[in-house]
Amino acid sequence: MVKNEVGNRYGKLVVVERVENDKHDFARWLCKCDCGGSHIALGISLRSKKAEGRSCPVCKTEDITGRRFSRLVVMCRAMRRSTRKASPRKVNKWYCLCDCGQTKIIDYHHLQSGHTKSCRCYAKEQTSKAKKTHGMSTHSLYVLWYDMKLRCEDSRHDSYELYSSKGRDICEEWKNDMSAFMDWALNNGWKKGLVLDREDNSLGYSPENCRFVTYKENSHNSDIQRRSKTGYAGVWYDQGGGKYQSYIHGVDILPNNRKKHLGRFDTAEQAVAARNNYIKVHKLPHRIQEIK
Repeated sequence: MVKNEVGNRYGKLVVVERVENDKHDFARWLCKCDCGGSHIALGISLRSKKAEGRSCPVCKTEDITGRRFSRLVVMCRAMRRSTRKASPRKVNKWYCLCDCGQTKIIDYHHLQSGHTKSCRCYAKEQTSKAKKTHGMSTHSLYVLWYDMKLRCEDSRHDSYELYSSKGRDICEEWKNDMSAFMDWALNNGWKKGLVLDREDNSLGYSPENCRFVTYKENSHNSDIQRRSKTGYAGVWYDQGGGKYQSYIHGVDILPNNRKKHLGRFDTAEQAVAARNNYIKVHKLPHRIQEIK
């Protein structure tokens, strides 16, 4: 038998009616709080030793009415249903006035953490300001410059470990001045379809070390693939045959730019030496690798 709790008071909660049991088949009760909010609680929870301090989740949240968070001033509490479909749970939101005059209902945690600073006017201003800085945000050269900065400065970028972490940074002339990079590019052979390439891959981006090449030429001058286990580009170890194999691919070597295999060798050093020799003899644009 379940004790009838309707009408009983526990702290700030007054039991209104019984609702369906939880998944463990414990009795649950709908309660009305003195603040006007509603709360569903377990019967065993209401009858516990801490029942005198019971209240709804709204009462447990700090009252931040009148407080300022960046551009927002909290006007009053605004409860809404959860954004999860068919969820009876309510989340704690606040009705806020922005300095621009607009109002917005914002989640309590977004205000406290600083995630939301305005009604979106701040983000729009920053975006507009960025576009007006040089007026070239849609230009192909801006894309090259921006990608270069991401590789060297954004630790979340996939290629970051191959650049700044190895000292391959952007020169001071280009780092914060897109117009300087654009002036150099227009005077040094840039045209649509070309990409920025570093002649010496051990160095960073600077006017002395950069040039514009095709995508194919850029791939010939690329660093060793991160998945390479031999430490050399164009050299791999055939576990089945127990030999190192050397290959090369590029301009006019084979139809459809397929790989040309250069032979099987006992050591990785012999394989890369054969590859370097083939590049020199045929005057290919591929990078000559230093034998370790």
